[in-house]
Amino acid sequence: MTQYALGMTRLLDNLPHNKAVAVRRSINACFSKGTLYRIRKKERFIMPEEQNLIRSIFIRLGIDAEPAFDQYVERYAW
Repeated sequence: MTQYALGMTRLLDNLPHNKAVAVRRSINACFSKGTLYRIRKKERFIMPEEQNLIRSIFIRLGIDAEPAFDQYVERYAW
């Protein structure tokens, strides 16, 4: 079983404005507009590698908090 994240509407809620802007820019640089749209609308899972990428953005920007995805879903990885 693999744990996928679903949605990131509250990802930036608990961050100071300047950090939230930096995180948003970094995430926008890593994903295409179409992919981000589908992730925000919860039409696409956030893969474990992508979750780790977002965690690394947080770490690189000096944010100690764990990224808060909307929910987690366990599915078999095909």
